Amino acid sequence: MQVYLNDLPVDLPDNLVIAEALAHWEHIRGTFAVAVNNSFVPTGAYQSTPLNQGDRIDIITPMQGG
Repeated sequence: MQVYLNDLPVDLPDNLVIAEALAHWEHIRGTFAVAVNNSFVPTGAYQSTPLNQGDRIDIITPMQGG
């Protein structure tokens, strides 16, 4: 299936949940938040939130500054 990761098209196997997709994207490390189709997904729901064809996944990392 094709999803969009931070607005870039990405191909993934069908029937994945967020946790499996994150494991697939090994370069994503550290502290981050996930939104699917503009809705925040709590960390505890990564194992149970399915991804679907065309979903828009945003990985958001905290930034410091003033």
